[in-house]
Amino acid sequence: MIASLASLLAIAVVAAPIAQTPPQNQPNDPPRTLDQRVQPPPAYADLTDEEVLEKVADYIEGIETLQATFSQFSSSGGSATGVVKLKRPGLMRFTYDPPATLNIVANDGLVYVEDTELETTDSYPLRETPLKFLLRRKVRTGDLRLIEVDRSPDLVSIGLTSTETELEGSISLVFNAPELELRQWVVYEPDGRSTYVVLRDIRRDIDIPNREFRAPEAGSTFLSDR
Repeated sequence: MIASLASLLAIAVVAAPIAQTPPQNQPNDPPRTLDQRVQPPPAYADLTDEEVLEKVADYIEGIETLQATFSQFSSSGGSATGVVKLKRPGLMRFTYDPPATLNIVANDGLVYVEDTELETTDSYPLRETPLKFLLRRKVRTGDLRLIEVDRSPDLVSIGLTSTETELEGSISLVFNAPELELRQWVVYEPDGRSTYVVLRDIRRDIDIPNREFRAPEAGSTFLSDR
């Protein structure tokens, strides 16, 4: 059982970076050491961290729907798999595979955590979870604080937190680069724990009915079927 809401909500996607083959010496070239070989530049090397954040925000805001399978790993050694569905703005659902007994649904500013085995459902304000950076209509708002931007030739990672004290922890979003595609995110909790989630079989901008995001105990009657 995952210990906190932040751990439950660490949904992410990862891809291994493509190995780079260093150029081979030509017959008439002087010998070169490994350190002298030309290395590919990091993605977006010509952009500032703030400009990379702008590109990432544009990408997220351009997502209408997303569906993928996921594998989730915690720093304590736990793991789970399932399916995640997202419909921006504001809607998300995580359905965990057995033996896990959890379903997580975000809608109407709340996150519902349902345990089908215990027959319980708890709810939390979305603004207190790192999910808000993926689900709100505009990523760039006054409470957003950029922690860091890490670049490699194939990946770019954006660390985000909030200036609002009610948000617990921070989140790192990892994208393929230079063509942006969300591949991983990691939720870091204040006590040092972290949760990683890997998404595969990603499908974007497909039809996902609103009924997929109904709250467990109420049926979300405020949502139409579409």
